[in-house]
Amino acid sequence: HPGAAEVVADGTDQDCDGSDLCYADVDGDGYTQGTTPASSPSCTALGESAVQTDQDCDDADPAVYPGATEIVGDGVDQSCDGLESCYVDLDGDGAGSAETVESADLLCASAGMASTGGDCDDSQAKINPSAKERVADGVDQDCDGSELCWQDLDQDGSHPDLTQLSAAM
Repeated sequence: HPGAAEVVADGTDQDCDGSDLCYADVDGDGYTQGTTPASSPSCTALGESAVQTDQDCDDADPAVYPGATEIVGDGVDQSCDGLESCYVDLDGDGAGSAETVESADLLCASAGMASTGGDCDDSQAKINPSAKERVADGVDQDCDGSELCWQDLDQDGSHPDLTQLSAAM
């Protein structure tokens, strides 16, 4: 009846004005935060700028919507579930292994979590991508897949002319 409250995006014209209210999809990702644009004969008549759900947690970013793929450790909840994917950091050195965990801590700053990965030995804090490599010890401290070795340029076995050389492990 005329004057009735319009229910947004239900496909029914409650107030008999010939249109329905729709949720505005500002970023065009198919979801919205619940804002309503001008009336339309139907939500589909407004095209991609209007949708029938209001579940978007950031209608300014088209990569953020319910069900979006999370980017690990970036501090953004792409999937609108209130969680962030973080790298598991068992040794507390600030670099996690390839394993991930969901967390309500968007910064991945809680114990056992890290926002960066690449730790090739998550059981030893002195081995991580930002660690300083030690020469010729048989360990890849900086997780780059190589070890620093000494190279004897004149083949005399003397130390004064030895230089560092990276070698694949």
